[in-house]
Amino acid sequence: MRTSEIRTRWLDYFAANGHEIRPSVSLVSPEPSILFTVAGMVPFIPYILGTQQPPWPRAASVQKCIRTNDIDNVGRTTRHGTFFQMSGNFSFGDYFKEGAIDYAWELLTSGVDRGGYGLDGERLWMTIWEEDEVSWNHLTRTIGVPERRVQKLPFAEISWSTGQPGPAGSCCEIHYDRGPDYGPDGGPAVDTRGDRFLEIWNLVFDEFIRGEGRGHDFELVGKLERTAIDTGAGLERLAFIMQDKPNMYEIDEVYPVIAAAETMSGRSYGRGAAGGRRLGGRRAYARGRRPHPLRPHAHLRRRAPRQRRARLRPAPPHPPRRALHAPAGRGGRRHADPADRLQGRHEGLLPRTGGAVARDQRGRLRRGGRLPAHPGRRHHHPGHRGGRR
Repeated sequence: MRTSEIRTRWLDYFAANGHEIRPSVSLVSPEPSILFTVAGMVPFIPYILGTQQPPWPRAASVQKCIRTNDIDNVGRTTRHGTFFQMSGNFSFGDYFKEGAIDYAWELLTSGVDRGGYGLDGERLWMTIWEEDEVSWNHLTRTIGVPERRVQKLPFAEISWSTGQPGPAGSCCEIHYDRGPDYGPDGGPAVDTRGDRFLEIWNLVFDEFIRGEGRGHDFELVGKLERTAIDTGAGLERLAFIMQDKPNMYEIDEVYPVIAAAETMSGRSYGRGAAGGRRLGGRRAYARGRRPHPLRPHAHLRRRAPRQRRARLRPAPPHPPRRALHAPAGRGGRRHADPADRLQGRHEGLLPRTGGAVARDQRGRLRRGGRLPAHPGRRHHHPGHRGGRR
């Protein structure tokens, strides 16, 4: 199923269930407390907090989002991107936990011919707050999810907020089991990397107001005047499950970016140096370094050529010696040899050259070794006797 169809089915389903369909807002957050639109609920924060009267009791959208705090995870997991689209449905004092769970279960597990996504309900796992008996009873008794597939977690591990003072609440996270090839068995509580039990939909039950703090270390300073529902399903995550791709980067809407990079770089995605170019005349595979499936060229790090920098150091003391002279020119003037000056005749700071500086037999300055003797000229230099060689 193409990503565009997944998006259309989302909006059509919630429109049929009385939700106002809202367009995606700017990536620059309309909420003054947040710089970017980090989630689908950002445009609805005033309605959730109760500072503004919502014009509709329920809404749905597919919101474009950006999260700079996910940059370090890009390429390390199969599911993170700095830019993504979040499908969401929202309730402002209308339905609460049971209604949100029912909508999510029906849309995910209903057949494709009925407008759903057709996912296997036996592969869905849930994580909920350990004190949330309403969600526990509804999932296990009303819907019939086996108790082993509903795992309870402490509030710090199963709550969500924007990261700023504002609405907060516990969650019901819905995970899809991708199979043993992606991680250990035992549910989301065991698969801490989240690659096997992939979180595809988060139902946030907003009922609290959070204070200052970082991450999940914050204080609940009160309760909202009315409860709210704020859910988010990653459109790209649903797509790479339904398109049977190993990661979000290979779905139909993202892979064209990789294809363009292949064209510009001359390399093939996932094959490292096997895409036609060589590095140092040898294939990267010959070095035993395999490319990461999500960062196919990370093992081809190019090192900048090492720049040789002249380090300044005090010139070593030299014993008194006679200056080197060129043959007297017209008028009897004598000229000091530049090689003598470069050797440190004058005190001060000199670059480290690794050897003496002198003239070769053709009169050109050179570095390293002893000063050669020029025909017809005697040199007085510490370490050897003057005279012809």
